[in-house]
Amino acid sequence: MPSPEERVFDLDLESMGLIGDYLLECRDAGHRPRTILLKAQRLRAMQQLIGKPLEEATDADLARWWRRLARRRLANNTRGTYLSHARSFYEWACRQDHLQVDPTRRLRFPMRRRSVPRDVDAAAAVAIAQAQPAQDRITLQLMLSCGLRCAEVAGIEPARDLVARADGRWVLHVRGKGGHARTVRVPVSLARELRALPEGPLLPNQRAGAGHVSADWVSHHVADVLRAGGLDATAHQLRHTYGTALAGRVKDLQVVQQQLGHVSVATTAGYVRAAGIDATDAVEDLYRGPDGSVQEEEGNTP
Repeated sequence: MPSPEERVFDLDLESMGLIGDYLLECRDAGHRPRTILLKAQRLRAMQQLIGKPLEEATDADLARWWRRLARRRLANNTRGTYLSHARSFYEWACRQDHLQVDPTRRLRFPMRRRSVPRDVDAAAAVAIAQAQPAQDRITLQLMLSCGLRCAEVAGIEPARDLVARADGRWVLHVRGKGGHARTVRVPVSLARELRALPEGPLLPNQRAGAGHVSADWVSHHVADVLRAGGLDATAHQLRHTYGTALAGRVKDLQVVQQQLGHVSVATTAGYVRAAGIDATDAVEDLYRGPDGSVQEEEGNTP
């Protein structure tokens, strides 16, 4: 299956009119290929439903489009995503003086239900992780015991990003959503495995000169590994499991927010609500080395 990078490259943005100009600017601003693809799909579908170029759409056109989405009984979150893409496009068009007024300005986002994070059977996930070869074991551990996202795992270069602190603890410098950087605590046993890897990306792309794999590749690969081990779960659920376990242990919203890289504390609050699910003991097993010995956090360097 083509990667998002390859699919974006195949898009003829210059033939897409004002939508193409907007997507080119998004690309130049460093938006992820997956994000650009989603914007292209949603905006083109919107334009087809309205029946005219988006820059020619009126307030009445947008109101009809919004009602048609509602009649399709799409989930509120899905409709909210459509409106978010539309509003970003029109805000850009106004900034560039293509339009004087944003025709989405009177549309209101639908109410979104905040769901409790979906944990997995942590003990089963730990067992699957420990049964994998080094690269896959480390990938699963970074999600289960550090709470990293797929994109963050994809971009890691251990020799560059793993740092020893003066107190003997180890941290990873990762780049999260929107390019935001943060520092994440790493168990000593996992730091030892990361240090043993060769220089370069943790997950190198097999195409020559392509750097690291994409976030989508990590997502699909981790799901395949989990299914092969008998666990029907996604990569992001490993992060959820870690977040719930951390919230149950530290009882400090700001610590959980920092470790997970949430911009909004409201997102983090969901993990606190879910912290009644006790995954902590199973996740802590990943602080053990492959031989089962406990690796102390304090002052114990690889």
